[in-house]
Amino acid sequence: MRILLIIDSLGSGGAQRQIVNLATGLKGLGHHIEMFIYHPELDFYKPLIIKSNIGLIGYEKTHRISFRMLIKLRQLIKSKSYDAIISFLEVPNFYAEICSIGIKTIPLIASERSSFGDHPISLSKKLLRQFHRKAAAVTVNSFCAKNKLANMFPWLGTKLCVIYNGIDLDLFKPAPKHIQNSTTKLIAVGSVTKVKNPLGLVRALEIYVNRYDKSLSIDWVGRVYNPMNNDIFQEVNRFLVEHNLKNNWRWVGETKQVENLLPNYDALIHPSYLEGLSNAICEALACGLPILSGDVGDNPVLIGNNQRGIIFNQNNPESIASAIRQFVRMPLEKKIEMKHNARAFAEKVLSLREYTKRYEELIYKLKERKLNWNASASLPPV
Repeated sequence: MRILLIIDSLGSGGAQRQIVNLATGLKGLGHHIEMFIYHPELDFYKPLIIKSNIGLIGYEKTHRISFRMLIKLRQLIKSKSYDAIISFLEVPNFYAEICSIGIKTIPLIASERSSFGDHPISLSKKLLRQFHRKAAAVTVNSFCAKNKLANMFPWLGTKLCVIYNGIDLDLFKPAPKHIQNSTTKLIAVGSVTKVKNPLGLVRALEIYVNRYDKSLSIDWVGRVYNPMNNDIFQEVNRFLVEHNLKNNWRWVGETKQVENLLPNYDALIHPSYLEGLSNAICEALACGLPILSGDVGDNPVLIGNNQRGIIFNQNNPESIASAIRQFVRMPLEKKIEMKHNARAFAEKVLSLREYTKRYEELIYKLKERKLNWNASASLPPV
């Protein structure tokens, strides 16, 4: 099949990682894949696309609303005999849906990657999602997101499909031998933003270090946007200095080889306020890491009932510190069991092959006009 994928950029975000995984996975199944982006200057994952010999069509969007870009995308869709179009993220979904109006022979799959909190959805976001009426299917990567969208937009009905993220299990894998660190080392992965909650984590670190163990260390891996003007980044740094925690915390920065870092740590800690299905957690599970995370999105499904980690209240530093304490005091045998459980879960539920095959199957069924396919029903039991 000839398939067009649409997203804003190849920057370092989770959605970008997943669409690149999908592109390379579908390419590996023998399909002809092309990708359209409109912020080509963000090219973190471009080497993976080039390496896989995937056609990359870039248009530099210079204005917030670019009619030229829409015309370019419309012309592209009409000029080539695509068997399917898949778009990722809110705005690219809207562009794909607008540009596909009147084209009834190409099924469009719009992939929602949003994290839904308890706050009401804005009017603009509600209006954008009205264009999902043009999509043949709308995929989400968490049961949490599916339930939210189904409640807000009942007309979506059987268009909604859950397809979990796919992880390259040959790339993300445990260390050959169990690594026993002399002191507990935790890793956090995510951009340094308010929603990722680094401030809550550093406050939990202060509680833990003062009450229990001064040797605990946390490394934060991820991009710092505008470090000199990033209020959260500056506030965390002030807190570290004021509470003498600089030896317990390290900013690692953005990396293209997080798979090489993860196996060196005892656990992933993920205090984010909002999640759908966290790439960071999925990748850590594939590397055999226990997970300490907030009770948001599908995190409880990923972690299970203390099978693969510990859930805490992300809004409460005391709860985060307590989860760290519970993990540190856990017998080594239990930690090793969690590591095995983490990898086994990733192999069963999060493989790149499963992820890719589900999208491929969805395309085939849509082309046969079997629009009532329910991807969530085919997920392995967790």
